[in-house]
Amino acid sequence: MKRLMVLLAIMVAGCSSAKDEAASATLYRNSILDPSMRVHFASFNAPDKAPFNIDNCEMVARIMNANVDASSAKEGKPRNQSAGFWCERGDFSEEGSVPRAFESEFPSDSAPYR
Repeated sequence: MKRLMVLLAIMVAGCSSAKDEAASATLYRNSILDPSMRVHFASFNAPDKAPFNIDNCEMVARIMNANVDASSAKEGKPRNQSAGFWCERGDFSEEGSVPRAFESEFPSDSAPYR
């Protein structure tokens, strides 16, 4: 019986509902109307933890920025460098700064796990 109680305690601890915010990543965008705006675009919170989530988020940000580049080129207009997509570790936050530059790449390779 004692072994069963220990086993149950270990299983319950392993199934804890506590959220590991550092393991998630958030994809943000801003606006050409307000470049300081931080808009939630997507959350990456797969159970594979931080390297998987931030790497996938950054890959999507590069592809989305490349799409903005292509869209501007198709319209024959210069890309507005003050607007784009970027990633941050953790859940969405209205606090923080917007990057000055936005990396773009297409096709995009997944960054090696850190």
